[in-house]
Amino acid sequence: LIIGSYRDDEVHDKSHPLTRCLHGINAQNNQIISSIPLQNLDLKTVNDYIADLLNVTADKTIGLAEIVHKKTYGNIFAVIHFLKNIEDEGILWYCIGILRWKWNADEIQSKTSVTDNVADMLKLKINKKLSVEER
Repeated sequence: LIIGSYRDDEVHDKSHPLTRCLHGINAQNNQIISSIPLQNLDLKTVNDYIADLLNVTADKTIGLAEIVHKKTYGNIFAVIHFLKNIEDEGILWYCIGILRWKWNADEIQSKTSVTDNVADMLKLKINKKLSVEER
């Protein structure tokens, strides 16, 4: 059993190494290769995820979910990293006084960006943590 994942938009021609490898495995061993395509999450699912994560009802997080969904297109990896980034930046925080999460929707909307390329997203995160000399 081999499980792998890839983005369809990055593996779209017959000359791609992964495509050649999969065809080779199939031809050589007469093995069946199954694919399970996964789509980006819809707004409701992103909202349910955020509500579960922040331990509140979905009606409380719909505004935040709309921003997150718009900026990440529902890509779950991007959603997770986006939420972590806004927490790191202090615009999503846990308020001990009221024992619940709070966020600044205007600041999230205006001051944050997201990229389709996960490598770019991680690079931005690393660069934020490194001093100028370390880069």
